[in-house]
Amino acid sequence: MPENLRWAVMGTGMIARKVLPRIEAAEGCRVTCAASREIQRARVFAGEMDLAATAACDYDALCAREDVDAVYVTLPNHLHGEWCKRLVGAGKHVLCEKPLTPFEDEAREIFDAAKRAGKLVVEGFMYMHHPQTAWFIDVVCTATGDTPPGPDHPIGPLVRMEGRFDINLVGVEHAWTRFLHSMWGGALMDLGCYPFGMSRLVTGAEPEILGARADWAETPDGETAPVDLTTEAELIYDVGGRRVPCDVHCSMGMAGERNVVFRLEGEWGAVETGQPFGPDPERAVVTWERNASHPRGAGCEEIVFEDGGERFENQFAGFARAVRGETEPMPSADWSIGQARLLGEILERVGLRFERA
Repeated sequence: MPENLRWAVMGTGMIARKVLPRIEAAEGCRVTCAASREIQRARVFAGEMDLAATAACDYDALCAREDVDAVYVTLPNHLHGEWCKRLVGAGKHVLCEKPLTPFEDEAREIFDAAKRAGKLVVEGFMYMHHPQTAWFIDVVCTATGDTPPGPDHPIGPLVRMEGRFDINLVGVEHAWTRFLHSMWGGALMDLGCYPFGMSRLVTGAEPEILGARADWAETPDGETAPVDLTTEAELIYDVGGRRVPCDVHCSMGMAGERNVVFRLEGEWGAVETGQPFGPDPERAVVTWERNASHPRGAGCEEIVFEDGGERFENQFAGFARAVRGETEPMPSADWSIGQARLLGEILERVGLRFERA
């Protein structure tokens, strides 16, 4: 294997433009290819991103290129499964934009194909690659183990979780695919996969769904069905034998200011961040609220993570290490299969159905 993992970026939209420089900046990575459905579009994109003219190709040619070790798939949601399977069959490792799929059986097919090919497929949740996220996992782990949490624990035994990702994408030019049923759009697929996934990640458990509901976006011309503008769900996790409720809300039609938060509440207090999925690379901040029952007494302060790194760069560098066998991929195949199962169950509860090709 070359010293640097050689990447192709598949797709030339906003995400590709945003992330390609992060691949180039990531340790052990470089971009050698830009692929689009149309070769001319790939050539324009390659030129704009300061890649060599030979970097441009269409999707079919990408599969045959010998200067590509891994592909970052930025295609619309409904194409993820098809291309993940095709790319690993062509001998490429794959990092796929979230969500991988809302179908558990398709997720299993993808990872079975990767295993047969001896290649990695990883779902792209970049927030997992920042120390702030690792800290939230540790808070839950140390609050629910066999040994009671000590006096230095921030919140004590866990009693509740909350995750929100509410923003406004209505009328935003680059977000038009999010409103297309034919491309498996909607708030749950685009935004809700983050707080649902983070609650699963920090608990290491699978939830029971107590209830879920959705409000619907206006159906664009040419579409036969709407997608969810807002979805909310009430979950229960078994965390160390304790039933812990978790409220999740996502919206791409948020009126007013965005509302993005992940919060853990315990018997002694609570911790939360307004940047759970995009922690600041230089100074990520978690607010810590203690109530009177905390061993340190009531109070409020900040927990700061200095120089945690840019989350996309961390993700690509971590993927390169996983390809080299130096670390385990994050998230794991089992985690992503569970994520597909949960998304599918929520979609069924709210009455939103997508058709596999």
